[in-house]
Amino acid sequence: MVPVALALAGSGLRGPTVAYIGWFGPRGLASVVLGLLLLEEEHVQGVELMARVVAVTVGLSVLLHGVTALALADRYGAWHEKVRTTGAGAPSR
Repeated sequence: MVPVALALAGSGLRGPTVAYIGWFGPRGLASVVLGLLLLEEEHVQGVELMARVVAVTVGLSVLLHGVTALALADRYGAWHEKVRTTGAGAPSR
């Protein structure tokens, strides 16, 4: 989540939006790409173990994000609606 927050620094997005994007943003894709790069290398030891680690990481990511999706989407939606209708949580300027 930290790289996403750093990438969004200065965008003007509020904290809850940055957190939401950070949680549901790209995650397993980087693991898959790095795993595929390792597979192309000829002299890397432990490729099978690394492939298993990537698979477990991506699987747990899918599971965890799937389990939290409804609750966090509802919570974020409620926050966004509150900000939109009342201006609560709007940044002070």
